[in-house]
Amino acid sequence: MDQNIQNRNLEPTTKVQYSALQRCDNILSAAESWITVICFALMCLIVIIGIIMRFILKTPNPYGEEASRYLMVCGIFIGVSIGVRQRAHLGVTVIVDLLPKKLSRIVSMLASLISLVAYIILSVLALQFTKNMYGFGQTSPAMDLPMYAIYAILFIGIMLSSIRSAMMFWNDYLTKKPLLNKVEEGSSW
Repeated sequence: MDQNIQNRNLEPTTKVQYSALQRCDNILSAAESWITVICFALMCLIVIIGIIMRFILKTPNPYGEEASRYLMVCGIFIGVSIGVRQRAHLGVTVIVDLLPKKLSRIVSMLASLISLVAYIILSVLALQFTKNMYGFGQTSPAMDLPMYAIYAILFIGIMLSSIRSAMMFWNDYLTKKPLLNKVEEGSSW
């Protein structure tokens, strides 16, 4: 069903929820996708340049390894949020699938709620860790970047996962009609 047709069939208050939730979903999906693609593309480019410099030009590349490592970390932690949105993280559903429908929904809801709480706790811990790193004033060995900026990537990725988990919980369990489309296999988001 076309999203515009689906949107017209909703009640007025649901249209506002749909509009805000859908807009937030679209913005986050685009940002996460672009950030991960750029990070991994730059990482590959830097590694190739490092190989050329080391084995062909015989010159050292002191920044390449460190830059590619940080880009990989950034891509991975932002990618976790994409996995939350696409429901792509590992889960064992054998027992849940065997339960009656109502009980299965309750168990799934509890699992989603536990995941949301875990992401929020991890976000708080990552923020505290980043603040501690800021206080130390440590910099990276080769590129002389402040380490708190590198560790802030961890906080941003987990915070995005918290937001996505809350959005999916709201969509799946707190609305009468799911507002966000389920991600199809092979879809970009």
